[in-house]
Amino acid sequence: MTAVKSLFALDKHFADYPGLTTEADTLYRRASALSAQAGLYYAMFLTETGGDESWPRARDLLLRAHEDGCDQAAALLGIEHERRGDLAEAERAYLLAVDAGEEPPKWNLAMLCKRLARYDEAEAWFAEFGDDDKDAVQQLARVAALREGGPRAADEVDFRLLPGLRELAEAGDARAGYEYAAMLSDWRGKNARYLLRWMEPAAEAGDSEAAYDVAELYAALRRFPLRDAWHRRAAEGGDHHSCHHMGWLSEQHRDYQEAERWYVRAADGGPLLNSMLAGKLKAQRAAYAEAEPFLRIAWEEGEGSVYWTEAAGYYGLVLHRLGRSEEAVEPLEEAVDRWEEDVRSRYDRDDLDLLSRMVRPEKVLEEVEAALSA
Repeated sequence: MTAVKSLFALDKHFADYPGLTTEADTLYRRASALSAQAGLYYAMFLTETGGDESWPRARDLLLRAHEDGCDQAAALLGIEHERRGDLAEAERAYLLAVDAGEEPPKWNLAMLCKRLARYDEAEAWFAEFGDDDKDAVQQLARVAALREGGPRAADEVDFRLLPGLRELAEAGDARAGYEYAAMLSDWRGKNARYLLRWMEPAAEAGDSEAAYDVAELYAALRRFPLRDAWHRRAAEGGDHHSCHHMGWLSEQHRDYQEAERWYVRAADGGPLLNSMLAGKLKAQRAAYAEAEPFLRIAWEEGEGSVYWTEAAGYYGLVLHRLGRSEEAVEPLEEAVDRWEEDVRSRYDRDDLDLLSRMVRPEKVLEEVEAALSA
């Protein structure tokens, strides 16, 4: 078992070195024949690195581990079933874990019942955690609000919709497949391999929202060329997040004009950060009149954000270069006051190309003060 645990600790490297998985699979398989506990680790390996064809073997290994008294086996089985939308099987596995004396699966059962609108059962499971558990008390309040007909929050999934969506998806409805996968999406990307086959048809059909999510799934799988290819397709379809990603990627390749074009597209209705980035790159190539509206909105509406000091520095530069030196004083003073802490600390001090392009607000402020005194 010690050797298997050590092998399991290497799982995070398999995405970078996929050739290792074949040898690891052989070692896990041999160990699982000798120990149910090793079988549990093998099942976790299969769910992390294998596709749908590996799931039956992983499921059987987890069942065997549970029957042999391995802690967490049934709970892990429930989690994997839930990630695949097999909710009845997930509930059955969680109950097996609770019957074996495990406490954490009670939370999984409570959340599952809440998502299925089985509010009496959800309240009973949440109540198991007692009045001192703030999270449980908060969830009980949410259940009470939902019971009264209150709307679900954006992150509260209604699992009752899953069977219908899956049926439509299996009949060829690409959008239903995307919505089915989006409901099951795990923000940690643990079920990325399973979700891809449901999401990709909508992305292939030109749905930019689906293309962005497919890119994120490939990111979770550390398949970066595919991540970037899907971000490009999503960006070309107008997705602001993917436009930002393409801007960032272009900056990494030192293609600053391409990065600027993507940030301009991302700024059109997207987060203010993109306005700052677009304006910054325009200022760096001395397109001051073009930069001004992007930096103005970042300066005026972005106060308190992590990028506000940087926006201030470039906005002050632009105003000065446009002959509006009096207006440049306030943003430049703000920038000088916090530049080292808010801006320089976020960038690589050894990146000479970046440093050569960066505005120096203290020098620009000196120019402004000299111009105004003259």
